[in-house]
Amino acid sequence: MATPLPDHTGWQVTPTLHSRAEGLIDPAKSTLPKSFSVCILGASRGIGAAIAYAYAVAGSESLILTGRDLIALEKVAAEAKRLAKNEDIRIWTAYCDVKLDSNVAAMARLIREGVGKLDVVVVNAGLWGSTDIRVTEGSTKQFQDVVDTDVIGAYLAAHHLVPILLESQNGARSFIAISGTGAWVVDGPVAHAAHCVSKLAQARLVEHMANDFQKEGLLCAAVHPGFVPTDTSLSAPSMFHQYLNDNPDLCGGFLVWLTNSAAENMWLSGRFLSAAWDVEELGRMKEAIVEKDMFKARMVVS
Repeated sequence: MATPLPDHTGWQVTPTLHSRAEGLIDPAKSTLPKSFSVCILGASRGIGAAIAYAYAVAGSESLILTGRDLIALEKVAAEAKRLAKNEDIRIWTAYCDVKLDSNVAAMARLIREGVGKLDVVVVNAGLWGSTDIRVTEGSTKQFQDVVDTDVIGAYLAAHHLVPILLESQNGARSFIAISGTGAWVVDGPVAHAAHCVSKLAQARLVEHMANDFQKEGLLCAAVHPGFVPTDTSLSAPSMFHQYLNDNPDLCGGFLVWLTNSAAENMWLSGRFLSAAWDVEELGRMKEAIVEKDMFKARMVVS
């Protein structure tokens, strides 16, 4: 189903769109390298949990799942273990408030000391905030919380975890921020400032990282997970709910595809991507995407 979003949000770049993990992005059809390790920040429910399941199904050896609800995290860990292709999968759960430097630093120590390597970081922790559109409305504290979670949280994850990604020999070296098409809108039912500003800043941070660590082979992307009915998206105005028809497994399957072939997909680094795009059709667009440096924030001057 089409959405009321404008074309420049990138919701339909490829002619074919997917609503679930199928075909080339079906994680059951992928096999991850031995000792593949993934850290997911914000894994206690919804899309974050589904990302954990996708990597388990694809054969990940180690999962580090963080969030602020340890009981929910343990349930996700149990389900991931049940689904795992790798019978020897190791799963850690840890409390982590991504807004707090001390929490993210402690998680990095856990990974260094307990896991030993890291292939992929997925920053899924995020807040939607109030749907008040104008900056003169709503709670100033809530605006601060959204920006701190989405932007500062992504920065802290990068600051503490990218060094481990780069130190891990023969690793996938992938850093993913779960973003949204709200990064590209200023008008409409989902265009409240806290969410849109923070997601745009997050996408720009990813572009900076891709530029800074290009020589080291770090793949960075801001990924729209699809229009998925979650606790967060269902807090949007009710008129938008009719468009929330994508499956939570969509993003996880897309990320497995993206990071399992990180070296081949480096041309996508620094860009805003959508899990709904057809990856085969996207590949056929490679020359144009690279030549025009598409899917990045730019100011039009002529």
